[in-house]
Amino acid sequence: MIRELRQEDREVFLTMCQKFYQSSAVLHGIPAANMEETFRRIVAGSPYAQGYLLTHQGETAGYLLTSTTYSNEVGGLVIWLEELYLEEKFRGLGLGGAAMEYIRQNCPADVRRLRLEVTPCNQGAIRLYERKGYQKLDYIQMVQDF
Repeated sequence: MIRELRQEDREVFLTMCQKFYQSSAVLHGIPAANMEETFRRIVAGSPYAQGYLLTHQGETAGYLLTSTTYSNEVGGLVIWLEELYLEEKFRGLGLGGAAMEYIRQNCPADVRRLRLEVTPCNQGAIRLYERKGYQKLDYIQMVQDF
């Protein structure tokens, strides 16, 4: 089951988010304050950030964060799959693919692209994304933080 994050999910979300940022799925950790702010914005109804809780047989299995942006390259909206985290015991059960399919089936009609990032060492995730039809883009991402 996949549903939108709610206020009562705060502690479980923050715990899983900390695990995600201690894993090889990311290049570095982030401050706990960022996780708190993300959760606050999601439950406040931000049009830019969305969050979902994944459950399996009544147990919390993971979470998915998405964000929405506009892209001139595709001439429309893009949904970024920002974070997809599954607790270890729920990996390999098809929940990640189900979460991705949920986003695809429930995105607004004017969305033109789903996009995500993956670290090269996260081969299991790369295989999942390729099975779901994602293609590699050879852009080098650059950032400037404020």
